Amino acid sequence: MSKALKLKAASGGHAENCAVCGAPLVYLAESRPMECAVCHRVMQANARCGAGHFVCDECHSSGGAALPGFFLASEERDPIRLFLAACSGPGIHLHGPEHHGLVPMALLTAYKNCGG
Repeated sequence: MSKALKLKAASGGHAENCAVCGAPLVYLAESRPMECAVCHRVMQANARCGAGHFVCDECHSSGGAALPGFFLASEERDPIRLFLAACSGPGIHLHGPEHHGLVPMALLTAYKNCGG
């Protein structure tokens, strides 16, 4: 099973909390070595859930790979509708790095679709 499928299966659609169990995230004062619950790589991080799960950026943003294609194919002119539609996609997590590019992509896509 691919990392993306493992994360999707494990996440159960948790958009704001832990991608594994849905528990609230805990942000630590300092980074420390943590093992990714999906790919098992160990890396420095400062966020995990209360149950101790950590998911690395690469595994967490596996849903972000589909975003450029989503925006290129869209004919929507309303940037808010574009943003909300993209946020509802699988693998898009509020606290994940894939979320940071959604606003500029939505604005630029709406601009292009309006003739810009």
